[in-house]
Amino acid sequence: MQRKAPIPKSGRLKAHYGLTYDEDLFFVDYQTVGANIYPDVTIIERGRQMRFQSRKHHIIDILFPISLYFVFTVSALTVLLLATNVYRTTTENSALNFNANTSLSYITEKIHQNDTEGAVSIGSFDGHQALILKQHYNNTEYVTYIYVSEGNLMELYTKSSADVDVGSGKVILPLQSLDMEMSQSDLLHLTCTDAQGHTVASYISIHSES
Repeated sequence: MQRKAPIPKSGRLKAHYGLTYDEDLFFVDYQTVGANIYPDVTIIERGRQMRFQSRKHHIIDILFPISLYFVFTVSALTVLLLATNVYRTTTENSALNFNANTSLSYITEKIHQNDTEGAVSIGSFDGHQALILKQHYNNTEYVTYIYVSEGNLMELYTKSSADVDVGSGKVILPLQSLDMEMSQSDLLHLTCTDAQGHTVASYISIHSES
C-alpha cells in the first residue's frame, strides 16, 4: 500500500474542521497530546507587525522618489540661476562698454580707409581736438573731422575751405571724450570714454607715415 504524506497539523484544522484564517496575519500551532485530551492550540497574531512593516515600506517608497525629485529640482534651479547671473553680468558688461568699444572700432576703420601719405593728423576744429583725415578729388581737398561735442562722437565731411563749425557734424554715437596723441611719428594712441566713465584705449599704426 502507498503511504500518504502526513497533512500538517494546521492543515488538518482546515481540512477536517473547516477552520480558515489568514496565514499572513496569524500563526496557528496545533499539538495533540493524547486521546480524549484537548489539543494544545497556540494562536499568535502577527499581522500587526507585518502591517506596520508594510506601511513603513509603503511610506519609504513614496518619500524616496519625492525627495529625489525635490533634490533634482533644487539642483536644476540653482544651475539655472547661476547661468542667468553669468549671462546678465556678461550682457551688462558688454552693454556698458558698447559705445566706447564701437567708437574706437569706428575711428580705427576710418583711419585705415584714409591711411595715405600725409592724410592722417591730429588737430583742432572749432576749439575741439579732432582727428583730421584729408582726401583729394578733382584737384579739390576735402577733409573729415572726427571729434567729440556735447557728449557725442561727431563726424563732419566737407571741403577744407568751407566755413563750418562743430554743430555741422552728424552724431555717430554717445561718447563722453576722445583723447588722441601721436606717441611716435607713426603710432597714434586713442582713448575713448563713455558717459558711465568706462574707458577703452588702443594704439593704431599709421602706415603712410613710416
